[in-house]
Amino acid sequence: MGIIICAYNIPFNFYVGLHFTAYVFTGITLLLLFLYYLSRFRGMYRYTVTIVSVLSIGLFIWNYFYSDGVRGASLLSYTLLLFLLMIVASKKHYFLWFLLVMAAVWGNMLYELYHPDAVRQTYDGLRSIIIDQGSTVTICLIVIFIGLYYLKEAYYREKQKATEKTEALEELDREKNKLFSILSHDLRSPLHSISAYLEMIQSEQLPDDERGIVERMLSTTVHNTQEMLSNILVWSKDQLHKRRPEICRESIAAVIQPTIILLEPEALRKNIRVFKSIDPAVMAMVNAAMLQVIVRNLIGNAIKFTDPGGSIYITAAGDATHMILTVKDSGKGIEAHIRDRIFSLNIGSTYGTMNEKGVGLGLYLCKEYTLAQNGEIWFETEEKRGTTFFVQLPVRQTIPEGTTDAF
Repeated sequence: MGIIICAYNIPFNFYVGLHFTAYVFTGITLLLLFLYYLSRFRGMYRYTVTIVSVLSIGLFIWNYFYSDGVRGASLLSYTLLLFLLMIVASKKHYFLWFLLVMAAVWGNMLYELYHPDAVRQTYDGLRSIIIDQGSTVTICLIVIFIGLYYLKEAYYREKQKATEKTEALEELDREKNKLFSILSHDLRSPLHSISAYLEMIQSEQLPDDERGIVERMLSTTVHNTQEMLSNILVWSKDQLHKRRPEICRESIAAVIQPTIILLEPEALRKNIRVFKSIDPAVMAMVNAAMLQVIVRNLIGNAIKFTDPGGSIYITAAGDATHMILTVKDSGKGIEAHIRDRIFSLNIGSTYGTMNEKGVGLGLYLCKEYTLAQNGEIWFETEEKRGTTFFVQLPVRQTIPEGTTDAF
């Protein structure tokens, strides 16, 4: 802004007859261009601002005596100078520049009062005075308007960012409090069950057939508790680091087969048959660890909510643009009143067909991880006839519009 103002004043001062002032502004313009170069491209911002501030005040003091003194436009220019200095100077120097500009203004006027001959009378008439004063006032108003507009816009942008960050932190805090509240309640139950099962196993009077039943129940409880804690640890880690996942082109069969194999014994305990149809040629852009968490939770839920003797179907197929993974069960379906919050932390604890208890975090993780991989997740369900979950992921790299924050 200073460069533009000074460059404008070169031809203008020639026009109104202030030739010396025009030469002064020529020198100031060249100096400002050089200092701008040092500041913008050489990283010398702090030093160049100080140099510009000191030289500008000095040149204004000098120019005062060659621009008709108090009759000229120098005093108005001091106002603009202080405004620009306050914009670019550091906060700790505000008071210093204010005092220096005030001292320059009153020093010029007092010196003219006692030494009127020191001021050159350069105007050749009222017309020149009006043109010079009017031009200076116009420039001051334009620059002050632009400066204040910029500052207010910057202020509102920062205020909006602060508000959004505050809301995000408050939401995260609410989720954290809810999660810990659920944990404090839901971890007690399986731990008490494990303790009770262990005491029963240690009892010498327990028949072998009953011992086998208790051991299976203990194994199921430990498995469910381990799954719950695994989800919590994964979620907590991602909330802490907020890292963008590394996504690369992977074979879907190679990524999810190990997870399916690990879960098959749990299905066998409930006599649930697992059918797989996964084309080895299907590829997609995924984060392997995230996709495994999604698959583990979807299959784990299918096992949990399917009656003994039921079936689970896992398929993966794709085309040139997308891969769709489906996990279908013949279970009890999702009740209508919880379908709209199935992917949130507001779902609360749920019970499977054999009273398996979860913390309500699994599908929330599935949603978060699917979005983090630029995908979509949805479901179709019918009560008492089963549920099908669909996970759609891109086959080629895609960058969601407006995505900048790390996951």
